[in-house]
Amino acid sequence: MSLNINIPDGPYDYQPLYEALFDPSDQGADASAFYVDLQDTVGRALGTLPERSAHIPAMRYGFAGQDPHTLEECGAVLGVTRERIRHLEVKAIAELRLIAEFMAESVAAKQ
Repeated sequence: MSLNINIPDGPYDYQPLYEALFDPSDQGADASAFYVDLQDTVGRALGTLPERSAHIPAMRYGFAGQDPHTLEECGAVLGVTRERIRHLEVKAIAELRLIAEFMAESVAAKQ
């Protein structure tokens, strides 16, 4: 089982997973609990990555209370090109998928 934290939203941008799964206008308890749990899970997964690797997906997809940033905005903050940010993002997403698979296997083993 793998976790895909990005959803294509056009050829150059991605929509954050939690925005695709969570309707911010739905203020029900179940929806709020799901959102908090999803943010916690993604936060724990990001916390296992090196700081720079974790920083890029957090900026791109708006985790940790940030608004999502474009490749250009991320590049300006880190002093690299948008293409380099894209490469680093792909690498970080691949690492997050491995972490998600490990987390899913750990949960399945406990059940």
